[in-house]
Formats: sequence, structure tokens, C-alpha cells
Amino acid sequence: MLHKNKVKKLDDRQLWESIRNNDKYCLSILFSRYYPRLFNYGYKIVNSDEFIKDCIQELFLTIWEQRRTVSSIEAVNSYLFISLRRLIFYHLRKNRNQTKRNTVFAEENYDEAPHIETRIINREFELEFNHQLKEALRDLSDRQREIIELKYAEGLSNSEIASLLQIKRQSVYNHVSEAIKQIKYFVENTSSSYSEPHYSI
Repeated sequence: MLHKNKVKKLDDRQLWESIRNNDKYCLSILFSRYYPRLFNYGYKIVNSDEFIKDCIQELFLTIWEQRRTVSSIEAVNSYLFISLRRLIFYHLRKNRNQTKRNTVFAEENYDEAPHIETRIINREFELEFNHQLKEALRDLSDRQREIIELKYAEGLSNSEIASLLQIKRQSVYNHVSEAIKQIKYFVENTSSSYSEPHYSI
């Protein structure tokens, strides 16, 4: 096991790999590093201190219990926030006697209109991507790909993504717009049978 002072200097991916190798102290460091941000994020979804604290505790307990089976991940921060979000909504669905504010959150916090490209990309994610979309996503930058996956696969709004990645909301919009243009261009130029939908970015 690494010296505690050295452990604190590890980046998120190094901590994650150490956790996978049974280092519980690294789990505590990761917990301390992200707890304030996870709590603030969760509290925006559900205005309940104890509920959010319990969800965060459950998340890290699950990580520890499944440490031998979890895989390596590139973006630990995205993994933690997405997992917490899923856990919160799981418990909200399970406990339908929660307040109206809790239960309607999912319906009210998607701030983008349902454009046709949104439906197209959502469909492709649900079908585990067709071959062309997989290839197109590989051509995106790491940040573009991360934002596209957060938005269309995980259902996060631009505001949520901006908060999660600590960037401006306009930057999220710009990344999404540019990524969609690249995906359209790739598909249009790699398949003669592709029928181009008429929509604007």
C-alpha cells in the first residue's frame, strides 16, 4: 500500500485502480474528494439532506463491494455523478410517496426541445449504436464524446452537464452542436444508402 501522503496526490484514475486492488484507504480519499460536489449535485435533485447522504453512502459501499468486478474507467467523475443520479431516481421510483417536487424532477429538468437529432441519437444509444454511429463517435474529441454520452445516453440536460464538468453551459451547447455536425458529416460520407433527414443544428 502506498504511503498516505502519496495516496492523496493520486489522480482519480489512480485511486480507482487502487480501489480495484483492495485499497480501502483510496476509497476514503475518493469519497472525501467528491462528497461535497456529489452532495450539492444530489441536493439539486432532491431537497433532502439525509436522503442524499444515504445515496452517497450506498454508492461508495457498492463500489467497494463490487471492486473486484468493476472495470477500469476513463472519467471517474462522470461515473460517480451518473451513478448517483441513477441511484437517486431508483429510490424515488421505489418510494412513490416522496414529495411531488422529487417525482416530477425527471420530467421538468430537460431544458432542450425534443429536436429530431435528439430522437435519432437516443434511438441509436438504445440500440447500442449502429456501426456507423460507433465509427462517428470514435472520431469525436474525448470531451465531445463525453458530453454526447452524458446528454443522449444518460439524459442529462446542458445545465447538468455544465455543472458536472465545471464548464459553461454555452460550452456544452457548442460541443453538442459541433459533435452533431461531425456525426452527420461522417454518416453522410460513409453510406450511400443513408437517407438524410432534414433538420438544422
